[in-house]
Formats: sequence, C-alpha cells, structure tokens
Amino acid sequence: MKYIAVMKYEDAPSDPINLIKNQHVLIVEKSDPNGEWPNWIYCASDTKKGWVPKQILDIDDNSGIVLNDYDATEFNLEVGEIVESTLRLNGWIWGYKANEKTEFGWAPLNHLELKK
Repeated sequence: MKYIAVMKYEDAPSDPINLIKNQHVLIVEKSDPNGEWPNWIYCASDTKKGWVPKQILDIDDNSGIVLNDYDATEFNLEVGEIVESTLRLNGWIWGYKANEKTEFGWAPLNHLELKK
C-alpha cells in the first residue's frame, strides 16, 4: 500500500536498536495499552535501547527473548513524500520511500494518509 506524508516527522533515532532472533533483552517500559502507541515495549540490549513491537517478544517478567529479527530504523518524513508499506503494526508502517527503494524503515501512521 502507498501512503503520503501529510505531516513532517523528525524524531527518527540516529542509532536505532537492532535485534536478532533468540537475543535476550531487558524490559524497561511498556507503552500505554490505551494510548496512541499500544503494544510497544522499550527494551535494552547489551548495547542499545529502543522501542520494540510486543508481538516479537516472549516476555517473562522484566526480560524477553526476541522471536524474530528486528530493525528499529525510522524515516524522517517531509510533507508529500510517498512511503510504500510492506507491514502495518501498532500504529506504524514498515516499508520504503518511493524514491529510495533499497532502504527500509518505520513511519508513523498518524503522519500519513493512504494514497488514492
């Protein structure tokens, strides 16, 4: 699916967390299940911290095991940019910008509209 950015987004982390299957992480914080970003878990690996979808974690108290490789790269967006989605999850899409088809990242749905 194609989306168009209707609001500028500039909060992409410069050094996002990347995790591999079976990696152990520490659970630092859970997002508000009734808030704008439900089902996100703030995790700490040996080297980085970042938000991770709850769906890819096997959580046991304050720790978790990663069930699938995960890349937390996010796109900064300018109004009018087109993002093509390959996955929609927890208020975000994973995909690529139409002009950079080799770089994948996350983009927040509240800054996008479905392109008609």
